[in-house]
Amino acid sequence: PDWLPPDFAVESLVSATVDSTKFPHQYTRTAGHPNLVKQLARRYSKHMGRTIDPMNEVSVTVGASQALYLSLQTLVKPGDEVILFEPFFDLYVNQIKLAGGTPVFVPLTFVPYNDANDDNDDNDEITGGTWILEPEKLENA
Repeated sequence: PDWLPPDFAVESLVSATVDSTKFPHQYTRTAGHPNLVKQLARRYSKHMGRTIDPMNEVSVTVGASQALYLSLQTLVKPGDEVILFEPFFDLYVNQIKLAGGTPVFVPLTFVPYNDANDDNDDNDEITGGTWILEPEKLENA
């Protein structure tokens, strides 16, 4: 833009850069802002029935992909086999490999719902179902 910002914006910027007690100029801890992890620990301590240490047992990530990546990097050791139930999200394979693990694929079986109220045998449309794990497929993996 070719105009100056409003005075209140400039004054706020100056105040923020001068008063480091109100606005510290640093990144927060990588596992989450202390106030956030303390509140999460307090909340989940009630649910878990034990005291959760916010700085050592709570981690906030930027999303599910990062959380999964960090979990796999922590838990999977080189050479470990990791079961992946098919179908799965394509991201999982490479995250397992990056952790040094070997993906082991176990297919789930899709079983369509039977609609007892459907008198129309000509309708081949599947409107839902469930995925089941067949024990022999797990044993064969």
